[in-house]
Amino acid sequence: PWGVASLMSPEPTSNFIGVLLLLYIVLAIKTARTSGQFVMNSLRLGFENTRLAENLREEERESREHEAANKAKSTLLANVSHEIRTPLAAINGFTEMVLQNPALPQTLHGDVRMILRNGKYLVSLVSDLLDLSKAENGQLYIQRDSISIADEIKDIVGLVRPSARAKGLELVLRFESAIPERIETDSTRVREILINVISNALKFTKAGKIEIAVAFVGSEDPSGLLRVRVKDTGLGISPDAAKRLFRPFSRGEGEYVQRVQGSGLGLALSRNLARLLGGDLVLLRSTEGFGSEFEVTFATGETSDARMIEPDRVIELPPEDQPSASLQKELFGLDLLVVDDAPDLLILMERLLTKQGARVETVSDGFSAIDRATGKSYDAILMDIKMPLIDGYTTTQRLRRMGYAGPIVAITAHASADDRQLCFQSGFDSYLSKPVDFASLIREIRRVGSRGLREHAAIF
Repeated sequence: PWGVASLMSPEPTSNFIGVLLLLYIVLAIKTARTSGQFVMNSLRLGFENTRLAENLREEERESREHEAANKAKSTLLANVSHEIRTPLAAINGFTEMVLQNPALPQTLHGDVRMILRNGKYLVSLVSDLLDLSKAENGQLYIQRDSISIADEIKDIVGLVRPSARAKGLELVLRFESAIPERIETDSTRVREILINVISNALKFTKAGKIEIAVAFVGSEDPSGLLRVRVKDTGLGISPDAAKRLFRPFSRGEGEYVQRVQGSGLGLALSRNLARLLGGDLVLLRSTEGFGSEFEVTFATGETSDARMIEPDRVIELPPEDQPSASLQKELFGLDLLVVDDAPDLLILMERLLTKQGARVETVSDGFSAIDRATGKSYDAILMDIKMPLIDGYTTTQRLRRMGYAGPIVAITAHASADDRQLCFQSGFDSYLSKPVDFASLIREIRRVGSRGLREHAAIF
């Protein structure tokens, strides 16, 4: 209707205004629609952002709760570990002393050894639970140091050799290649992993032999890998059991497996530790009825300038450990101070160390230890950590600030790597976790108190 004729009408101005008005209305409607859509989109985005923010806050809250729960669990396990280790130290210690007593009837030796064996199993179970919890939460730390790996492995094999002999099993250690003379790793964790894997092989092997093969595996980066393979002629592992092998508390279903003492924690913890050391723990192969082969690897640290050595292909194993009774008078002439708030442990330590020829004084708190050490220098002070009034850390720090330079050994139920590191930072010279093996305790006292032993030998 708005043709040329219309535009040429007598009222062109009003018609033109009408056209503009119509265009304005159309544009206004379109703008309103667009604005409405924009508003709706904005509202929708606002709602979505609000929901995302709420979800993020919820995730953060759950993360904080999970972290707090993990921290509480770790704290609980650490406290439980401490409270269990202290009485176990007394139980295992007095049991060992009873075994050394020649008046013990031979008919009771087996019963007493059974008590000791189960006490040591409880210690290992508590340690595994604590370490596994820390490993799962990323709280298990590695303390690397330069070690002679050949000597370390020989010592480890020497520790398990008595068990192999008792079962009539052959134990063979082979070095299949040249290896670095020294490597950078955590010797405590290496020992824990290898003892666990080798002990498993011993437990599940009725006859035959255990072969331990060691080799250095180079890599493209400066840090190589040390490989340790443990092969046995034992029961073997079924394919179904192999799938669950590295899960905590997982064990085989066989009748013999169920009769063998164990918690199912060892392999899970050992794999976590091996990975923290830059390696792994895997099951290479296993055949039911014919045996299994495991492989442990861990990083060696920088090896580009390392001196390579070629140990004997078959290592002559260390002689079997002698009974603790053979250590009589190993501490003759040493002056020792034992600091512990557990009366039973003070009695145990005094009897044990006096029997080895040492002169022993005992106190039950840190202030008394400071008073004694102020007026006398001991060949070694054996210090507990968790004590009333002031703990072992503070006691040792005060002694060092006062200028006391004698050896101080931490003997404590605090058994984590963090506790060990804190001991050294506080001024301790050495660290042993409860329950302490008698032979290890005496060796450590001899090591830190060697000056006193040399002086006594010179006098007599």
